[in-house]
Amino acid sequence: MKPKPNAALTTSVTSTPETAATPSTATPSATARSAAFRPESPRPTPPALADVDFRRYLVDVAHFNPKRAGTAVADVNRFRRLVPRSVESREVALEVFERELGRGAPAETVGRAIESVKHYWYAVDRLRWGGAGQRLPATLERVVAQAIQTMRLQHKSYRTEKSYASWIRRFLAHSTGTPGAELSEEHVRRYLSYLAVERHVSSATQEQAFNAILFLYRFVLHRRIEGLRESIRSKRSRRLPVVLTRSEVDAVLKRLPGRFGLMGRLIYGAGLRLRECLGLRTMDIEFDEARIMVRSAKGRKDRAAILPRTLAAELLRHIDEVRVLYERDRVQHNPGVRLPLALEHKHQNSETSWKWFWAFPSDRISVDPQSGKSYRYHLHPTALQRHFSTAVRSAGLLKRATVHSLRHSFATHLIESGVESPLDRHR
Repeated sequence: MKPKPNAALTTSVTSTPETAATPSTATPSATARSAAFRPESPRPTPPALADVDFRRYLVDVAHFNPKRAGTAVADVNRFRRLVPRSVESREVALEVFERELGRGAPAETVGRAIESVKHYWYAVDRLRWGGAGQRLPATLERVVAQAIQTMRLQHKSYRTEKSYASWIRRFLAHSTGTPGAELSEEHVRRYLSYLAVERHVSSATQEQAFNAILFLYRFVLHRRIEGLRESIRSKRSRRLPVVLTRSEVDAVLKRLPGRFGLMGRLIYGAGLRLRECLGLRTMDIEFDEARIMVRSAKGRKDRAAILPRTLAAELLRHIDEVRVLYERDRVQHNPGVRLPLALEHKHQNSETSWKWFWAFPSDRISVDPQSGKSYRYHLHPTALQRHFSTAVRSAGLLKRATVHSLRHSFATHLIESGVESPLDRHR
């Protein structure tokens, strides 16, 4: 006889007031802990999922191989046997299952079984909620606009603003077809599981989406998110960085034209990130000290980098050429450069000052998407990236090298020479 499904397997994330267990049918501890996860409004009970439908979901949607799918079905049936039917909270049910199964099974088996149960819950919820991905109504677009305004008040970078706004918009679009007027933790769990199971995103991408949603809940909706343990998380992969040999570095750098070749040699010789190189101001390059000051690097930290002596003369000639562009801007009364944070209000004439001018300025005047003002910005990252990709192909390299590979190669070659890599001190 097929076992009757456990309540925690076939109900939503939390029990509803109508279906909550009474003290006579559940242990006091289970009932008390389940009450902490009850939502403010009742939720309809999703339908149970037959073993054959769950197996089809595992193979067709989650891309399990048939053997692993059969093991997952067995794990779910074991969950039904070990976890009392009175436990209706998924959070508590996972704790009970982990404790009961952990008494005689190795940790790897326990982890696999918990993952199987999470997949079952997601399959049930998927059947219940149906499709989403609609266009956002005007009310939710106002939520996105409010999130963008809050990010600007917190001085988030424009890249963070674009990324968070995109994830918030996708999360809201995925949740618009759900019952209930308000977003809850259940929507977050469902969306994170959707990204892992159906979109097959990496762990870093899923973490970025979660950070954007967390920002939405914390600073816009002013709610706390708890109990996300039962959401399916993407597997964290370990990949070695792409490192070029010295001859490969020489072959690529020789094929970079003009100032892009100088930027490539500077990134490799000083161990800079791409945006650190692009964001250099003329005052950040100290020729006498053979030093480059990197401002507001990763984690908004300043640090000093080495200026290779072999690049000093070439870089000085480049700065002289940039000075010509700067003087022409002043004669033509072109806009200056954008200053970080509130410095443009504290030092009103500094945006047209030479010391704040970019070391690698763009050829065109651009409009700042945040303030609407016109500025001369530095070169766009894609400019060097395109030239670098062309140089890699022209050199006949089969490695998936990017501009950031120069930084990895810098650190690796230092270590191979018996020198401590300065990058280890700035991770």
